[in-house]
Amino acid sequence: MVNENFKRELGHLLKMALEEAQISTANPWSVRESSDEKNKGMKELFMLTISSQLFRVVIIMHFSRTSDFEQVVIDVLKLNATTLDQDKFYDFVGEVGNSICGAIKRELGRTVPSLGMSTPNRLSTECMKYVKARSIDHQAHVEVLLNDSRLFSTSLYLFADHDLNYEVKTVVKNEDDVASGELEFF
Repeated sequence: MVNENFKRELGHLLKMALEEAQISTANPWSVRESSDEKNKGMKELFMLTISSQLFRVVIIMHFSRTSDFEQVVIDVLKLNATTLDQDKFYDFVGEVGNSICGAIKRELGRTVPSLGMSTPNRLSTECMKYVKARSIDHQAHVEVLLNDSRLFSTSLYLFADHDLNYEVKTVVKNEDDVASGELEFF
């Protein structure tokens, strides 16, 4: 059994991580929680994991390489449209996923000892069959919107091997904390 506080805080941490991963102040994205996956029409995904000895958190970032998403990458990396190749696009999206996963791991690490984190893995959407075939103890879903249009969606799945009675306490950030965790995109 997973206590309700831990489930609630995982959802809160996902939303907070997406807000923290904001990459463009000129045209900021917004986040919207959802009761279910909002990945319809999203053709690709990155999968990241956070693991402990008692549980695994799988984070799925669903996206498609749309002109809107490409424009975000071009703006943030200060490129022109002709210099945005496939590798740069996917490296960028993977780094956004890495930032999201890292923020969740950092906050969970304040309560849960010995956490490991994977690197972003771009996988086929067929991999969702594996995730759905497992016994999911909790899930949270958030859409990321740019100008009221979905840019990507992120889902968090918790798989617990044992009872989890953690009391996660959200830490209020000060500017020094946020600045020290910024990623450099190149």
